[in-house]
Amino acid sequence: IAPKPVTESLPTTPAAPVAAGPLAPYAKGSLAKLVTFAEPKVIDNIAFMDRNKKAVNLSDFKGQVVVLNVWATWCAPCRFEMPTLAHLQKLYVGKGVKVLPLSVDTEDKFADVVSFIDVQEPLEVYADPNFQAPSKFGVTGMPATLILDKKGREVARLDGEATWDTPEVQALLDKLRAE
Repeated sequence: IAPKPVTESLPTTPAAPVAAGPLAPYAKGSLAKLVTFAEPKVIDNIAFMDRNKKAVNLSDFKGQVVVLNVWATWCAPCRFEMPTLAHLQKLYVGKGVKVLPLSVDTEDKFADVVSFIDVQEPLEVYADPNFQAPSKFGVTGMPATLILDKKGREVARLDGEATWDTPEVQALLDKLRAE
């Protein structure tokens, strides 16, 4: 009996995430890297702080569509996209959409977070110095943006930099607002 040839298994590259579910048609243009889910994902509630270092819970924003942007002051792509997030919030003031920039800088960098966000009106200061968001939400790099429906469930996410004040983003948010 001849020995069987040894075949070495080569590592495979995981397939790129595919947009799924009712939001899949929005994964184009500025949202080409958007990952959508066939079913909304329940996510953990986390506590973080506002500019006055008062405790805030993610669940406090239920009833609104939330654009949760996990960022840090040392992240150049985070800083680059922030003006588009600020403009997006301006477009939706009083319309049931909350753009929530959540800094994961350490507490000793809090003054830097405040001074950066203060020029990004109308965004508000939120900080997660305990680094809960990355571990709880599976964030492995920044920026990372989670789109939450009005029930506080993750319906889409985009890892990496994006332009957030485009017609594609507005169409997505308008669909979620109407649900």
